[in-house]
Amino acid sequence: TYLMANAYYDFDSGFYLGGGLGIVRSNVTIDGLLFKNSTSGAKYTDNLFKVGVAAGYAFRFGNNMHIDLRYRLSGIQGPEISRTFLWDQYNDGNYLDFSLKITSGLVLENAFSVGLRVSF
Repeated sequence: TYLMANAYYDFDSGFYLGGGLGIVRSNVTIDGLLFKNSTSGAKYTDNLFKVGVAAGYAFRFGNNMHIDLRYRLSGIQGPEISRTFLWDQYNDGNYLDFSLKITSGLVLENAFSVGLRVSF
């Protein structure tokens, strides 16, 4: 889930360029044998920043109607998850202490869209 604010500049030819900034609500679930037996759970939620650029063309028909074709490239720096947990492999009371760090890099989104634009 994300919320993004965008600004666009329309050229007289129908082309336009834009950019935006936003915030992403990231929910990550990690599952597996070791994680199910851990004491700290396996779900993570984080707020991340999103940046995007867009380019498009608006085909005019009528006085105030346009068919809008758009391409948007946006990205976020993926979440970093650090976790320490205890694991009793043989259920004998001898716990092993594990630390794990998961880092995902840049996550990109490519989007093509078609829309109807009404100017007034």
